[in-house]
Amino acid sequence: MIKVKAQLQQKLSDPKTGFTSYIQAVDIPYQHNFKNFYLFGAFSPITGTHFTVELPKCNGDCFQVYLDEFSKQDPTEFKIIFLDNASRD
Repeated sequence: MIKVKAQLQQKLSDPKTGFTSYIQAVDIPYQHNFKNFYLFGAFSPITGTHFTVELPKCNGDCFQVYLDEFSKQDPTEFKIIFLDNASRD
């Protein structure tokens, strides 16, 4: 949780000058939320064609979804996939 300092300007009634302003600092709690996704992709260095899938997690189930979708892309083509030994905890 991050505290953000904000300055609020308020107007007060002053009988001599009409309105007078002053600044008051307040703490506002703020939590920045991120929406993460993972890109799974492959490309052909010979033809330059590519295939990419955006998935919500990086795990075995999502990788299987990627492989299933990749196998549907030009099903008559023989595909070879090299993995770089990357892992996620």
